[in-house]
Amino acid sequence: MRYRICVIALLGFTAATALAQFDQVVIDLTGVQLKNGTNQSRSSAPNALNAGFAYAYDISALVEGQSGLMALLYPDPVDLGEVLDSFQPGASELLTGEVYNPSGTHPFETLSQRFEGTGVISGINVFVGVTVSAGLNASGIAYFDLTDVVITPSLIVGSMVVTSGTATFDRIPVITGDMNYDGSVNGFDVDPFVQALSDPAGYVTAFGHDPRFAGDVNRDGTFNGFDIDPFVDLLAP
Repeated sequence: MRYRICVIALLGFTAATALAQFDQVVIDLTGVQLKNGTNQSRSSAPNALNAGFAYAYDISALVEGQSGLMALLYPDPVDLGEVLDSFQPGASELLTGEVYNPSGTHPFETLSQRFEGTGVISGINVFVGVTVSAGLNASGIAYFDLTDVVITPSLIVGSMVVTSGTATFDRIPVITGDMNYDGSVNGFDVDPFVQALSDPAGYVTAFGHDPRFAGDVNRDGTFNGFDIDPFVDLLAP
């Protein structure tokens, strides 16, 4: 009887784990600090993202000054991207994107970027640097990390805090060879496949995704002529 109870318990645990797999997971970033020498980490646990060939991610947050000059400069919540752009122009563009995962397995890193720059605040030269990392661990749990935070002069500049925000990860449904994303691989995918090879930008405009997602049929990480024969094989009856 004892063994039967253990087996039932294990089966129940397995079912619960399976139910925690989703096509979207969200990490709450509220309370994360941007503070000199302070590493921050958040995750989507217990929710995990289903493995796939492609993902979309979006890091969106409002931040405000918590102490020092940051509290004077940003007394009210402001978009994180705006703050990053003030130190490193164009940095906000990296907070949203789509990434390709050729293996279709985890772990997988969606973002690993060093943001840094200098500025003048109230006549004081300021340096801000932070490494932002995000991705999925071997179990599919999404993570968001702030590491190697350097703010100088730290006591004068102070710190910031996320008042509200999320890091969202979506699995992009991809069927290998389904170039028009209609849910099946057939003759209607031939023209899009040819377009993707000859005019990648036009393909992206038409279908909204990197041609590698569905077109890299041999899953070697690139989309090129070596995918033609495998694609034709998919069309064969």
